[in-house]
Amino acid sequence: MSEKIEKNKAEKILTTITKVWAALGFALCCLVYFSYSGLVATLFAIMFLCTFVLVLCSLVLAAVARIKKAPKIRARYWMNFVWCNLLFLLLSGVVVVDYLTSDDSVAYKPIIYLYPQGPTEVTVELGKPENLTHTYPKYNKLWTVIARPGGELTDSKTGRHYYALYWEGKNTLSKGEMTEGFVVEGKKTIPFLEEKLAKLGLTDREAEEFIVYWLPKMESNAYNYVRFQTMEEQEENMPLTISPPPTTLIRVMMEFKGLDEPIEVKEQELPKTPERTGFVVVEWGGTEL
Repeated sequence: MSEKIEKNKAEKILTTITKVWAALGFALCCLVYFSYSGLVATLFAIMFLCTFVLVLCSLVLAAVARIKKAPKIRARYWMNFVWCNLLFLLLSGVVVVDYLTSDDSVAYKPIIYLYPQGPTEVTVELGKPENLTHTYPKYNKLWTVIARPGGELTDSKTGRHYYALYWEGKNTLSKGEMTEGFVVEGKKTIPFLEEKLAKLGLTDREAEEFIVYWLPKMESNAYNYVRFQTMEEQEENMPLTISPPPTTLIRVMMEFKGLDEPIEVKEQELPKTPERTGFVVVEWGGTEL
């Protein structure tokens, strides 16, 4: 009788441990899916591998216990572990497949320059804050700064000085369809970008900052596919509301993908170079397909 009680107690303890392990796995799945971070992803990967190995071992031990007609608690416990954790493994598969098939890319280092004709208080609002991943200065519903003609910015709340406003976020429009754009040799990245950025309206200083950021990512590739998003695409991806409204708005968002061999694409026709007059606002960024 006492032996039976001891077995039941042991089974309850083992079942509780199994359920806690499965619940922890489910929680990690949710964290990875809804709030991705490097630490959570690492824990998720470790737990997934451990669970996978334990489930395989449990199946083997359950089979051995049944073949050798060991006490039922052994076979039943190992099968309980298998069933409880199969759900975690299935959810893990869903999370991994969703990550691998996701079309969302990242808009890297879009920065915004403000050039009013005189000292002006300017507010800048990003239309899809839910897609933001990083901002500086920290974005809270909008930015409010005092902008000067040379581009110097002063935070209205803290008094801190900046030369541009920075944001980074999900780029939900890049689908990787390389049908129109440019194919450029990696070693010709500099002259290509100098020419195209001037055509799109950037000054030499703005183009230099753009090239310095993207050159290490592009020049080492044998070839690069490059495309510049239209103003309409950029507005759909991240609407920009500025008050007072600028006289001239220039937005440059480059998409690129490294290639081992050149491909045939229709050359993209870029818009006419804008005339920089009045209150000028410039934004540039990029995304890797």
